Amino acid sequence: MINWQYFPKSDSIPSHLRSVVEIIQQSEDAIKSSSNKLNSNQVLSVLRKSLVDLGFAVEQDKKASGKIKIPYNVRQQTLL
Repeated sequence: MINWQYFPKSDSIPSHLRSVVEIIQQSEDAIKSSSNKLNSNQVLSVLRKSLVDLGFAVEQDKKASGKIKIPYNVRQQTLL
């Protein structure tokens, strides 16, 4: 069982986050630490297709080609 909470507790969880929770719950046996010794990349490889199908960008690996590039403007100190 995966324990999670959404804040503020007075609000309902948004549907896109509910979908992420459901993906993780459906993959629980494959990723749970008590019976698997997976690193973060291995966990993401289990979850990747479902998360991408929801429209999320998911890092593929630690190599530069597999990372997600996010533009950052140092002058304004904000994400673009």
